[in-house]
Amino acid sequence: MSIPVVPEFFHLTYILNPGAAFGLFVDQQWLFILVALLLIGCVVCLSRELSKQPPLLRYGAALLVGGAIGNLIDRVRLGKVVDFFDFRIWPIFNVADIAICVGVGLILLAMFKDQGEVDD
Repeated sequence: MSIPVVPEFFHLTYILNPGAAFGLFVDQQWLFILVALLLIGCVVCLSRELSKQPPLLRYGAALLVGGAIGNLIDRVRLGKVVDFFDFRIWPIFNVADIAICVGVGLILLAMFKDQGEVDD
């Protein structure tokens, strides 16, 4: 099912994705569930240390974990992830995927920013 929002550019398309980003590792649900749980556990265990880190790193970790939880809920409930943002030139994705990508980007930015401050 696909609903054109901006025809030929952006549609809302309902799909159930059995893999990870770009359809990689299809039907490896236990792997994805394990990785998500490990990530969430690590962030919880490191929460005291994270609270002392720069905002970019904290926000990145929060977005990464939030996205992982969002996709984890779908994987446990449905065995697949519901994707729906369809820009027609890119694989279909969801809000959790956006959170994961932005979160990783913020973490990398924080790491590079911190590295630059150390070298100065």
